[in-house]
Amino acid sequence: MLLDCLIPRSLSPETENEGVTLLHNLLMQLHLDRKVARGLGWRGFLPSNKGNFSWSTRLANSDLVYGIVFMGEEHDDQAIASSFDLYAFPVEDELKTQMPESMQGLYKKDNHIQKIRTLSEHFQELQDFKIGSMGLVFRLDKKGLNLSFHTHKRDARFIRREMRPARALMPLFSALIQSFKTSLNTTPALGVLKSGNLPSVNDFFIEAEFGLPVFEDDEEMDAVYKLSAPPLSYIPDEVDLSDKPLIHVLCGFLGSGKTTFLQNWLNFLHTRERFTGVLQNEFGEIDLDTALIGDETCVEALNDGCICCSLADSLRPGILRLIQNTPADQLILETTGLANPDNVVHSLEELNDICKIGLVSYNFN
Repeated sequence: MLLDCLIPRSLSPETENEGVTLLHNLLMQLHLDRKVARGLGWRGFLPSNKGNFSWSTRLANSDLVYGIVFMGEEHDDQAIASSFDLYAFPVEDELKTQMPESMQGLYKKDNHIQKIRTLSEHFQELQDFKIGSMGLVFRLDKKGLNLSFHTHKRDARFIRREMRPARALMPLFSALIQSFKTSLNTTPALGVLKSGNLPSVNDFFIEAEFGLPVFEDDEEMDAVYKLSAPPLSYIPDEVDLSDKPLIHVLCGFLGSGKTTFLQNWLNFLHTRERFTGVLQNEFGEIDLDTALIGDETCVEALNDGCICCSLADSLRPGILRLIQNTPADQLILETTGLANPDNVVHSLEELNDICKIGLVSYNFN
């Protein structure tokens, strides 16, 4: 059956949460293979079940944190229909300032990140950020599934194009469509409902259907503009496609600000779920492991002096240890102030069997 790979048992509609099981299993299955998940644009997700079950997630091609909140489930003798509310939270300051004061108030609270992460517990007080709904309907015989999004084309509260509801939700819809396509190994019928079939001209409805029709007299897919691919789908980048980690080089004289730059760089990467390992020469200005990184990044100390002089004995084993100990898809090499960037890059070219050269940054200040 089509859905056996996600729910390998008979469906139990009486539990009234099979949609939660289906969606959660999809996300868990994908994230067990980080390369597949990253290639689809996922940058991590966090479930919460303190109230209504929910998930918060980031996507590579959006500056929003998305929230999905389970709102209930109905069934008949043919299918199960689950409904979800969809939330969008800006993370970039430029987008935040374009929101009404009532919405900006969330970000003035010290616990706003925790509220978003535990959306299941706080979704009722965050209703201003709800911008759409999602339907997940699937046949009891597990031979068909229909996924739909309903939102508005525009919202007077949002000035910026990125926050128009239909535009804002497309990366999430596309990620879910591509994820179901990958997991179910089948291509969906996809389309947008025509204006004449919508309650108002400002409404927007898009759906995808996998396998056999979910609705018995399914005329809905005949009333749509057919699409060949989901809008705003993520295009994998070099890091996603590579089977080797990228290694970036950070150089500069002692006191030039390399450590501060590194800290800001890591903060940027971590907020985008870019897991990163650090290699640091023994002459580093501070102990990164304790003072800078903490538990978020795996650090490998190179203790054989300047790496451009001791590549075989230090850098290769250090990189291999990082690859073995962390799922990092990119590494940052912080050299000593004595290292010559040209020599470092030339040396790294000899390691193309285990890594690929990324950016080279040199601090002068």
